[in-house]
Amino acid sequence: EWRGRLSKDERAALNDVIDGKGKASVTVTPEQAMQYAVDHSFERYSVISEKRLKAEALKQGVGSSVLPDEVARLAGHTDIINRDIDGQRMVTTKGVLHEELEMLKFAREGRGASKPFGLNNEDWIRDLNEEQRQAAWQILSSRDRVTGVIGAAGTGKTRMMKDTIAAIERDDPKAGRQVFVFAPSAQASRGVLRNEGFRNAETLERLLVDERLQSQVKGQVLWCDEAGMVSNRDMRRLFDVAKKQDCRVVLSGDYNQHSGVRAGDAFRLLESEAGVKYAGLKTIRRQQASDYRNAVKEISDGTPGGAIKGFDQLDKMGAITEAVGADRHKLLVSDYLKAVDERKSAL
Repeated sequence: EWRGRLSKDERAALNDVIDGKGKASVTVTPEQAMQYAVDHSFERYSVISEKRLKAEALKQGVGSSVLPDEVARLAGHTDIINRDIDGQRMVTTKGVLHEELEMLKFAREGRGASKPFGLNNEDWIRDLNEEQRQAAWQILSSRDRVTGVIGAAGTGKTRMMKDTIAAIERDDPKAGRQVFVFAPSAQASRGVLRNEGFRNAETLERLLVDERLQSQVKGQVLWCDEAGMVSNRDMRRLFDVAKKQDCRVVLSGDYNQHSGVRAGDAFRLLESEAGVKYAGLKTIRRQQASDYRNAVKEISDGTPGGAIKGFDQLDKMGAITEAVGADRHKLLVSDYLKAVDERKSAL
């Protein structure tokens, strides 16, 4: 199975070593090793330590006589930006920085550039609780091209989202305004959101690559849920579409709960560096029992101390079951079958 994963060149290189020739048939130059390190490292991180970048290049150059001093020289290349932070040299690239600045520029230039979504549509948000209503109203009255809401799990974000979208779409029926809903993953978009009633929810990537869909959203509103999972690159691509198609953007999510796999922390950066004003939902409503709700609130704060307090609370409530071996398997199977019978998520 391992051999089946190798390319033809990789298999030849491995066979050369096995046959005692002592080195791979494919050699890696210091430049290639460093380029691989840059491509690999900055795919998932915007900033890393210089040590880590050098280490990645040296790993790629094993067997090809790539030396530490050669890697050190290349780490100072003109495309790489470095700064000393708290006694450690950190690096990024001009490409990463440019992408981040372009994303922030769109949000900054869009502040105060639009009309409110609607100031006469309070009827559509009347059934929300006070916190949800305030969040919805902040979005509806926003004059910014990019706005949004931060809501932890269980705070009623989905309910607020539904009523806010209804208010946006029905404020001026003659205008034919539509809100198109997206999320970074297929599970979040075609799974969770569609199950919650957003029938046309799609993946963000679909919007970013589908030119026909892009033409359909022209002049409309793009709502991206789970925005904490969107990378800098994808947020910039979303803004490129919004700019080209003259769309407004609403972001919702929680950067303490989710973060993207790819490089960047776009949702947080838009608030801290571009001045995007997010509405906030903080009161957890999903858990009805107060002890359980308090435990979840502690954990959702995103700090180590909060996690410890939260799990200690769950432990005191008897909400955590410890089991080993066959007992554990029996419990898992029993809970799974019970969930299936009740048509609930086994997760």
